[in-house]
Amino acid sequence: MSNRKSLIIIISAIATLCAATALIFFLYYFLNSLATVDPTTNTPDDPNQNIVEIPDEAKFDSIYATIQEDDSVVLFSSSGVQLPISIEKNEWNNINWSPDNKYVSFLGTNNQVSNLYLYNVETRQGNWVTNFNIEDLTGVTSYQWINNDTIYYTQGIGNQKWLHQYKTSSKQERLKIVRVNGDILSFENNTSDNFVILKNLNSVEIYAIDSGELKVLNNLVLINGNIETVINIDNSKAIIIAFNETSRYYYILDLENMTASLVGDISSFEPVCIINSNVIGITSTEQASSLSQFNYLENKLIELLKLDDNYLDNKDLLNCNSDSLVLYNDQSWSTLLLDDKLTISTVSFLQNSKEAKLRYNSMETL
Repeated sequence: MSNRKSLIIIISAIATLCAATALIFFLYYFLNSLATVDPTTNTPDDPNQNIVEIPDEAKFDSIYATIQEDDSVVLFSSSGVQLPISIEKNEWNNINWSPDNKYVSFLGTNNQVSNLYLYNVETRQGNWVTNFNIEDLTGVTSYQWINNDTIYYTQGIGNQKWLHQYKTSSKQERLKIVRVNGDILSFENNTSDNFVILKNLNSVEIYAIDSGELKVLNNLVLINGNIETVINIDNSKAIIIAFNETSRYYYILDLENMTASLVGDISSFEPVCIINSNVIGITSTEQASSLSQFNYLENKLIELLKLDDNYLDNKDLLNCNSDSLVLYNDQSWSTLLLDDKLTISTVSFLQNSKEAKLRYNSMETL
């Protein structure tokens, strides 16, 4: 009997051991199978959430060329995608597009003076195109694109200020074309490639590119005032805007005969650019400011749109192309489409920009 009980005890022990062993193997394989299963992916409701958009440089369509507050240079698309230009930070200023939007140009400090830098938007390559240094007294003081291939710029000081030329196609610089007194007048949408207009406070010089002659406008009689700007209309006419303590008035300049005729008073009008024989600008009074159109042929100033802010405090930052205007009011950048509706909208992605230049004919891509 005792042998039988012993056998039963042994069999029970073996069964318990087998069950425990089986349980151990089950747990081992179960836990191991969990370890090999792919972890669950947490897919957001919006598949584009937290995705940083990196522009395809070959397809990136630049709309704005900007100088940022941290002195970097950045291109923006119409949707706000940015493409930083790979260049060291500098005291960059006076950024602009070439007429065909192939290049972005700007001034910066190199060799302790201001020099001109050129960036090819298509090849993503850039270089200094001038190399003045402290021994040259000054670097580049002003510049302007004349056509897709040609930049004219001034360099020097006093009676040693000179007009220079640079060709993008040949990458050749022509030094000291002619001695001048003023700086090149840069105005949006200038249409002439036959003349370079230079001004200082009380005189206008015209450099004829074809003949190489520099002429001084001698018959301009200012009414106790100084020249504010000269707007190049075409190859035959320009508008001279002058000011004194109480008013702003304008002359029509005949470029062929080099004569200027006083036309009228536009005291409250600040020009920005010219489109189809109309000067687009801002009219400002103590009560309000407006977008206005000045038809110089008919001597008419027409209000187009009331503006909530006074943009003239930052008039040097205003710029436009043939279909849109860029505004800045100390707090934000805005774009005004020059269409039938005159739609104005804030451009939030430009908020850290010191300068923002709209490329020519850009809004066709919006």
